This record gives sequence, C-alpha cells and structure tokens, in this order.
Amino acid sequence: MSSELGITKRSVRAQRCTEPVEVSRTVQLPQFKIQNLFLEFGIWNVIKRQKFNSSTVIILLLAITLASTTSCDSEEGLNCTQTAGDIQSFEVDIDAFDKVVIFERMGATFKQGPIQKVVVTTGENLFNDIELKVVDGQLQIINNNGCNVIRNYGITQIEITSPNLTEIRTSTGEDIISDGVLNYPNLTLLSEDATVEEDFYNTDGDFRLALDVQNLTIVSNNLSYFYLSGTVENANITFLEGDGRIHAEDLEIQNAQIFHRGTSEWRMEVKQNIAGTINGYGDVILNNQPTTVDVDETWRGRLIYLNN
Repeated sequence: MSSELGITKRSVRAQRCTEPVEVSRTVQLPQFKIQNLFLEFGIWNVIKRQKFNSSTVIILLLAITLASTTSCDSEEGLNCTQTAGDIQSFEVDIDAFDKVVIFERMGATFKQGPIQKVVVTTGENLFNDIELKVVDGQLQIINNNGCNVIRNYGITQIEITSPNLTEIRTSTGEDIISDGVLNYPNLTLLSEDATVEEDFYNTDGDFRLALDVQNLTIVSNNLSYFYLSGTVENANITFLEGDGRIHAEDLEIQNAQIFHRGTSEWRMEVKQNIAGTINGYGDVILNNQPTTVDVDETWRGRLIYLNN
C-alpha cells in the first residue's frame, strides 16, 4: 500500500547466499514465442508454406511490431517495447551488506545514514524486473529489463542509505552520485573487468561523490570519469588502461600512490606525498607540488604542476 509520501513498502528480502554465485546478465524476456504473434494475425501457416519477397518480410515485421506494442503498457508486455508505467518508489527489505554493484542502466544515489535502506524508483511496469540480492555481503542490483526501444534511458534509480560501505562497483553506464558527504573509513571504487570474463561488467559509468575517507582505493580500466571532492588521507589509484579520467581538484589528498597506464589526464590535489608510475599517454596534473615526489615517467605521460 502506498504511503502519503508515495513510497511503497515491499516485503522483498534478498536471498542470503553462502557461496559465491555468478550474476546473470542475460535480459529475461517473457515466456512468449514470436510464433504466437503470427498466430494472432492468422499468418503462421502462410510463413510455413510460402516463399515471400522483401516487401512481405517488411509487412511481417510491421505486424510483429504492432502486436508487441498494442498491449505493452503492463508488466506482461515484451521487454523491449514495454512502457514504464507510472513512476513509483518501492522500499525494499534487504539483508545487511557493505559492498554494492549496480548493473545495467540504473542510476544510483548513495547516502550515509544510521539505518540501512534501499529504495527503487522506477516505472510500475518495470519493478518486477529489478532483482536485488546479497551475496557474501555484496548487494547486487540487476536490471532484467535493460532492453528498451520506446522508453528513455535511466528511468530506474536506486537510492542506498548505509552506515558503512567499503566498496561501490559500477556496471551500469549511468551516474553513481552521493547525496551529502560519504564519511566511510575505507572505500573502494571499481570500474573494471580485469579480474573476470571480458565484458562481464560495463565499465563506463561515472562517479560523482563527496568524500571524507581515510583510505580510498580506485581501480579502473575503461571509460569511467571520477568527479571527486572532499578530503582523503591515503589514496591508491590504479588505471590499468582506457580513456577514463580523474577530476579531483577539489579532493584534498594527503598521500597518493598512483599507477596510470591510461590515455587521459588526471587532475588532483595532493598535499604531502605522491609516488608511483605513469606509463601511459595520460598526464597526472597537480595543483601544486607535494612535499615528497617519487614518480617514474616511463612513457608519454608526465607529472605536471600547475602553480609552480
């Protein structure tokens, strides 16, 4: 039942898994045969018995499109042509977690708060295709209705409130943002697929976060941009490859350990110490020279100081 605030409380509890489970990224279509569409139009026998030209094929494809869109404003419509329906918010009861991965075509907002809460905002026709489960402390949010022909992108938004997170992984293509400052002792931001089968994760979603973190780790190997502000005591940043960027001029880092093998520039503010290796094309551009510098430049990329 909907509350006055418009948030529906759903008693949906993710199954606790005791062993690692591989996340399925296959788009799940309804148990629905294309043959049934032709039967509805009385032309299945024609297809089986006749040879037809390109014009006939076009007509048949138009018939499929018509059949799939005439009743798509419901939970039962074909995924690719299904309309979203009215936008609603659903609060989901979930097991405890300290790590999160967001899969295809969902934006996510992270807030720090004393009570864990997960709210899914999406079209009423799409909610049943959003899967949430906790595996070894990691909340996995999967969009089984990522195929869209007539819907806008980014309709589904996830809001996550947690007293403590240690890891956020993007596999979505949409933005990961913070609402307020995330004051977690140790936080890892991941946008990489180096340790799994190629293309298992999408690696092009951006992070836009305000942080107050003791130890920050970033690993990326493709297209994600990291727009970061706040304060960090120790940062360990690794770009294995790719065109991703760091925009952290407003993030005050005391000590940074870096490995940059990407093609694009990083912009950072490091106060005390910076060490590591630049062996790609991308430069590391600092506002000022830190107290201690121990960086090897082994390829085209350079360590650059703007104000020296």
